[in-house]
Amino acid sequence: THVSWVLLDGRHAWKIKKPVRLPFLDFSDLATRARLCFEELRLNRRLAPALYVDVVPIHGTPAEPRLDGDGPAIEYALRMHEFPPGALLSEQLAAGTLQPEHLDRLAQRLAAFHAAAEVARPDSPWATPDVVAGDSLRALEGLAAHGAAAADCDILRNWLQVQAARLRPVWQQRRRAGRVRECHGDLHLANAVLLEGAVTAFDCLEFDPALRWIDVFSDIAFLVMDLLAHGRGDLAFRFLNAYLDESGDHAGLPVLHWYLVYRALVRALVARIRSGQGGADKGPDHLALALRLAGEGDARLLITHGVSGSGKSWVAQRLLQQAQAIRLRSDVERKRLFGLRALDASAPRVRGGIYGAAATRRTYARLHEVAAVALAAGQRVIIDAAFLRRGERD
Repeated sequence: THVSWVLLDGRHAWKIKKPVRLPFLDFSDLATRARLCFEELRLNRRLAPALYVDVVPIHGTPAEPRLDGDGPAIEYALRMHEFPPGALLSEQLAAGTLQPEHLDRLAQRLAAFHAAAEVARPDSPWATPDVVAGDSLRALEGLAAHGAAAADCDILRNWLQVQAARLRPVWQQRRRAGRVRECHGDLHLANAVLLEGAVTAFDCLEFDPALRWIDVFSDIAFLVMDLLAHGRGDLAFRFLNAYLDESGDHAGLPVLHWYLVYRALVRALVARIRSGQGGADKGPDHLALALRLAGEGDARLLITHGVSGSGKSWVAQRLLQQAQAIRLRSDVERKRLFGLRALDASAPRVRGGIYGAAATRRTYARLHEVAAVALAAGQRVIIDAAFLRRGERD
């Protein structure tokens, strides 16, 4: 990669940090590389404990390195279990074998990870409105310095400045609500893997805490953006909706477009850095995606209508992928009102059940509330509910 070498021996993967200094990191000092190897081990054991083994010192000389021996270490390596070719979700997407159900499971895994992650203290410097706006503008300036067209940069700079002013109170509210947490930080398709039927993320971002102490929606937006960049908006919204069903964090939808643009800018900058190091840049045009996302906004509302078992959810699942829409499910939101998860059985846990008239009124009020948030954010919305009464439809 642009910051590491990974050596494969058939059993283990040995990750060694390059002694590079870039605008966003400095690996030039051996003690820093050692410290960050241990930090990377700690962070990744949260999501992939079976994959990460230990950190080992390398002795000897650059010409004759050894894993055993006395004397000072000349380098450090993070040791992981090697997984087979084709296990990365990026490889499966390229091969046409990525299953939507794998994205569902990854979304559920990440929702649980975010729910358990440490919350940023109110007095912490992480993900303040100034930090969030500044990170995006710095990524854009980095692109400009690496040869991005001035006209494109001007369009994006203006969009970022206008949106930053509009979103400032939303970012402040997200911090107060505990949505800034110690996240993954680098959640794209090449950092997610399918192993023995289980799917998870790995390779958390370790070198700068400010880049992982972020809004959980910034974390999720990276993978959504990556799927969009590869022309798979259907899978992007499948993943996003699965995460929202599990987490219930629809309040993050107003900041979704910002983080999608930001992640596209970061990826475009990384591609240019790698190209400058002699690496090939054959991936998607992330700068073009950022420009397209900055101009998007097509709020529409669709509701289903029909008795239980008539196929509403079956159709809505496929339609949300084709239309790239947010789907709100009455069954899920009804259970959430009673502290239940989407797949929980309600009868044994809620006295009197959850389908009485009062519960139904609360459910439809919740659907109305969340749909308004999503529509105001420029999203297409599908409400998957029976809507048997004309007043509910109205």
